[in-house]
Amino acid sequence: MAEYRESAPGGKLEKIPSQLTYDPKTFAKKFYESDQYEKARERYFNSKHWSLNPAKIDEEKQELFEESETAKNAMIDFGRYSCQLKYSVQHIPEKAIGPIAKYLEFIQKVREPRRKSGEEIQRDEDRRYHLHEEAADALVEAGVAKSTKLARALVRLMAISEGLDTFENALRPDAKRAEIIAKNQTNF
Repeated sequence: MAEYRESAPGGKLEKIPSQLTYDPKTFAKKFYESDQYEKARERYFNSKHWSLNPAKIDEEKQELFEESETAKNAMIDFGRYSCQLKYSVQHIPEKAIGPIAKYLEFIQKVREPRRKSGEEIQRDEDRRYHLHEEAADALVEAGVAKSTKLARALVRLMAISEGLDTFENALRPDAKRAEIIAKNQTNF
């Protein structure tokens, strides 16, 4: 029997994917082999008027795609609709355990309701961004993801699995996210 979840607190119900993994490396491998990845890559290359012929795709163009919002959003959607990634410290590469734990702990801490000044909000957002970047860099160094952008998406999916983030937030560009947080102090 299919399981359902709210898309966001108070949001519509959506089906939970039947595939599940606790291992971010397995998740990334499934993503790179998925139709979602290929379709996103095709959309990105077509938008740039670049050839999809593998002989004409150089490493630089591939790296540009891997660091794009298109690739990030495809990974978030893959986690939302095709294969769940659940956070489990036992499946995190050793060098990434600390940075991911710090990021998740910080998100939990800043979610605690209290009034904050604009300066405090900005300081928290800067710290969150820095911790997110450290966690993503650790996943790239461990060979889990091909780019920092996609590693950041993996970390967001882990936060979502812990109830610390939402798919809607994860799909927003970081600049837009900072703007929204400034308006709504509890929107993490």
